[in-house]
Order: sequence, then C-alpha cells, then structure tokens
Amino acid sequence: WGWGWARGLEPGLSHGLAYALRSYGRTDSPGRCLVKRSVDQLQAGLGCCGVRGPADWFQVQWISRRFLDLNDSRVRDQLHSNIAGLYLMDSVPFSCCNPASPRPCIQHHLNDPSAHYNYQPGPEDLNLWTRGCHEVLLDHYSSILNWVGAALLLSSLLQLALLITMRYLIISTLAAEAQADPDCETVGYLLERGPVDTLRTAAKALRSALSSNEVQADTAPTVEKMPDK
Repeated sequence: WGWGWARGLEPGLSHGLAYALRSYGRTDSPGRCLVKRSVDQLQAGLGCCGVRGPADWFQVQWISRRFLDLNDSRVRDQLHSNIAGLYLMDSVPFSCCNPASPRPCIQHHLNDPSAHYNYQPGPEDLNLWTRGCHEVLLDHYSSILNWVGAALLLSSLLQLALLITMRYLIISTLAAEAQADPDCETVGYLLERGPVDTLRTAAKALRSALSSNEVQADTAPTVEKMPDK
C-alpha cells in the first residue's frame, strides 16, 4: 500500500535529487552551502550515494571552481575536455563512504586500478554506498506510509467496534426502559432481523422513497404563462 503511494513521488524525487547533485559544488552563491550540507547528511544518514548510484557523481562538477588549481595543466585539460567546460572526474564526495568498510575510503579515481594498491573497480572492492538515494528514499517513504495506513486501519476498526458496542448498549437500554425495570436483564442485538431481511427492508424503503419523489414531481402544479398585453 505504502509503495503504491510512494511511487507517485518518483518523478519529483528524481528531478529534485538530480538538481541537488548539480548544485552541490556551487558553494560560492549565498545559501548554496545548505544544499551541499543537506546532500551530505542525506547520503551519510541513509547510506546512499548519488541518485541511482555512485556513478551519477561522475556526470556533475561537484567541486567548486575556487578550489581548482587553474595553473595546473591537468585541471585545464579536464575543463577543456568537454563542451560544457565542467571539471568531471570519477570521484564522489566523502559522504558516499561506507564506514563499515575495513578499507580506508577510496573516493577518487574509482575507475583507475593503478591509482590504488590492491584495488579493482567493482562492487566487491567498492567501499562506498552502492544504493542510490532515489531507491533509499522511496523505501523510506513507503515504510512511513505503511505505518500511517496501518494506524488508519486500526483506528477504523476501533471506531467500528465502538459503534457496535454502542448499538448493543442502546438496544438493551431501550428494552429495559420498555419493561420499566432498569435492573432487569435484556438482550441487545445488532440487527433487528437477519442480514437478508434487513437488506430487503432497506431496499423496499429506498424504492418507496424514490416512488414518492416521482409522484410529487408529476403532480407538481404548473403555472400558465399570462399572455402579454
């Protein structure tokens, strides 16, 4: 139930996370550090990385230009290597690191086996969160909605039980009042007749009400229009 409702959040969630990744490195503008902090808290807190996975960070420039050494030829070559002029690299922020990994976090040069000792790119050597935040957030919201749905269902059942109890109590009280003995034992019931007879009586009353409405509509007086003088 909760998963079905959470699926409705999927398009907006994907768009919002993608925008947050693109805004991660824009810390020069006022308020932009809030986005960076929020993304880091999200990834470290829920154990996720990127939108669909760590590779999403390879497609955005998540390091601000003021922290790039433009005098370095490698940095300039990297900036000129794509049309958008972005500094793209196979690296992820520190918040993608899984603290449960026995190996110190490898967050840079993830696709280069020669950059690290005894390392091969792949899930078995990747000490980062492998699940994307999109999937993790959907599971998180689904869990919340499941609890909400269970609480609503429980509340409805309690209200139904209260109505049934009140029905028995009212019938018993009316029966005791009819006998003019408040201390006598009376029998309460939910339906005065069986379920089938009760449905038949209700259907008959509904047909009678509809018929009376039709008769009233047919016998309604008509007002003749007076000719103009």
